[in-house]
Amino acid sequence: FGESVLNDAVAIVFTETLKDYEESIADCNPSENCNYSAAKVVRAIVDFFGIFGASFLVGSLMGCVTALLTKFTHIRQHPLLESTLFVLMSYSTFLLAEVFELTGIVAVLFCGITQAHYTYHNLSKQSQETSKQFFDILNFMA
Repeated sequence: FGESVLNDAVAIVFTETLKDYEESIADCNPSENCNYSAAKVVRAIVDFFGIFGASFLVGSLMGCVTALLTKFTHIRQHPLLESTLFVLMSYSTFLLAEVFELTGIVAVLFCGITQAHYTYHNLSKQSQETSKQFFDILNFMA
């Protein structure tokens, strides 16, 4: 599971980096040096690590925010609201990453890892069961 998901995430970030690289070459003025150069390749590599790192941070931070919300609030008394928050925070991670022109898939991947490690154990038993069933259904449909 882990290796294939990470490979997909790297491929998506790599594709975004190549797209940005080609757009920078296409937008080049004829009066400038439009050839492929080492500086442009280095910039593409830096962009790759920047997009991946920033997506990682967005996902991890949103996962931590969800963990803190479920740990230090009384939302546990409302299992349906708790389960909804768990799902919507995952989706909002994707949207936030896309707004910042990062990779939403990588952000959701690391948000999910963080939520599985921290947030899930803060949920009430009913919310744990509901969330597990909901994600099992989504997994089956995918």
